[in-house]
Amino acid sequence: MVDLEGPEIAELIEVLVSEDVHVEATLAAFEPAFWGDDEALVERASADAHPDMVANWQAGFRFDAGWGPEDYARAKVVWPKILRFLRMLHEAGVPLTIGTDLANPFVSPSSSMAREMFLHGEAGIPAWDVLRLATAGAADRIGVGDRTGRLAPGMEADIVFLGRDPSLDLSAVSDVRAVLSNGASLPGLSDQDRLSDR
Repeated sequence: MVDLEGPEIAELIEVLVSEDVHVEATLAAFEPAFWGDDEALVERASADAHPDMVANWQAGFRFDAGWGPEDYARAKVVWPKILRFLRMLHEAGVPLTIGTDLANPFVSPSSSMAREMFLHGEAGIPAWDVLRLATAGAADRIGVGDRTGRLAPGMEADIVFLGRDPSLDLSAVSDVRAVLSNGASLPGLSDQDRLSDR
């Protein structure tokens, strides 16, 4: 078991900071494996995926293939350490990126991104920092931060309008009420299309 307080971890973090290595935790890709025995979680993670992808995941393309009760129990003991390690990286100044590893088992567009942000909050990263990582930080990371990723005059902007304040509760990122894309409003979302109950 890794000692998060050990000198090896301290050295690793120091190198990540000094070399400006960006870390993408992809917690939303690993959570369904660690809790693969929780049908409600697996169903939630599958809700926005194409049925053929879900069938493929159920048939065996999954990180927890062959796991039994003891494997899940061990994984669940490790999960808080993963969250703690992520918080340590953030607090040390390691550049983080919000990402999901789309197309991996139980990773879907939009809902997995919202889940990833929520899990960063669960790790103890302040909500405003998580929101910056997903917007301005992401734009900066891929080299387009001079023209997008921020709400400011002259910047390109796709804007998501939420029903609740995500700075108070990151689960609000799933409560999408409207989207402005390329200066045009997308058709309204029906209650059925909203992700707020997922």
